[in-house]
Amino acid sequence: MDLQTNDILTAEVGRRIFDAVLTLDEDALRAEFARARGEHGVDALVADVLVPALHHVGVMWSAGELSVMHEHHASNIVRSVVSEFRGEAVRTESERDARPRVVLTCPPGELHDLPNHLFSAMLVERGWAPLVLGANTPWAATSAAVRATSARACVISGMKATSFAARRSELTVMARSTPVYVAGPGATLAGVPGVVALGDDWREAADVVTGRLAAPLVDPAQVPRSA
Repeated sequence: MDLQTNDILTAEVGRRIFDAVLTLDEDALRAEFARARGEHGVDALVADVLVPALHHVGVMWSAGELSVMHEHHASNIVRSVVSEFRGEAVRTESERDARPRVVLTCPPGELHDLPNHLFSAMLVERGWAPLVLGANTPWAATSAAVRATSARACVISGMKATSFAARRSELTVMARSTPVYVAGPGATLAGVPGVVALGDDWREAADVVTGRLAAPLVDPAQVPRSA
């Protein structure tokens, strides 16, 4: 399967990125990511470069063209790049506290938390302060984080629909007081009151989350008390 290119992730940029992945060249990877961010902005870096590039890394790994070593190395560099950007954007606790808070997490059993980190960069760019809990987070811990930070929303991402379907009651309870968004291939919860399934367009998803946080998605009185 060929890399899905676009106006920013051209065939030449893709070649340089995957040469760096294959040779474990961290400096070259960071240089490509920094160039994309500097020339096109954070949204483009995430949606047009990192997301398709990481998807292709996964495809190549599945096909045996890359090893776990290559996949882990590339993923860890991406985590580091995103973390550094968040640190640059929100340097102090007072700056963080001045921004609306958003909790990003994965349901129990979900190990793919890299999308949370990528999405957090786009939310930071829009003036929000994400708290990323990461993979395999118990529902009680997610709820506690939402309360502790007075989060204006919670974004939960996962690959498996079963990870969400088994916890409809917990999601319904959380959505009574906090807007809840689900994302990823497992996000099939359109029927849960107060829960919005985000689409595949990362820019649109970030705009939906940050643009709808001023008020609850539904009137809490209309949310049933049982799932």
